[in-house]
Amino acid sequence: FLTKIKKILECVCFHCSKLKVDQSNPRFERARRISDRKVRLRAVWDIAKTKMTCEGGDEEDGLEEKEEFNSGKRKSNHGGCGYKQPLIRKDGLKLYAQFRSSPGDDSGNEGKQQLTAAKVLQILKNIPDQDIRDMGLSEEYARPEWMMITVLPVPPPQVRPSIQM
Repeated sequence: FLTKIKKILECVCFHCSKLKVDQSNPRFERARRISDRKVRLRAVWDIAKTKMTCEGGDEEDGLEEKEEFNSGKRKSNHGGCGYKQPLIRKDGLKLYAQFRSSPGDDSGNEGKQQLTAAKVLQILKNIPDQDIRDMGLSEEYARPEWMMITVLPVPPPQVRPSIQM
């Protein structure tokens, strides 16, 4: 499940766990209508993997909000956090988040950070149900956090096969 977890991590925000794609994107609207769940995840991933910032919802002008409110229809905001997103890289069985600094930034924030299982699990647990459905997963049968083993069941010694040396 490591490749699927990597794709899901590339679709959601590293900080707020929301989809990086805005609801008003026409490509995303077409992807949401795909009935085959595998193809839908692939389509959403193709759109979201290139987004390097989580689209914030507070960037709109107050005048536009008044006009939309007066006309009776409100544009649903994405509600993202606006943070820069890392590149997710897989090296063997480990996942790395590679943060890139902007060209004008001299602070040297570019670095590679290994993603621990706890951090990945926290990101996957915080994904909203609507975003899980939009990606093509099922919140009832295939939640993203269930793809990681958190408890390893070990049978008691009486049930294990005997070993002779």
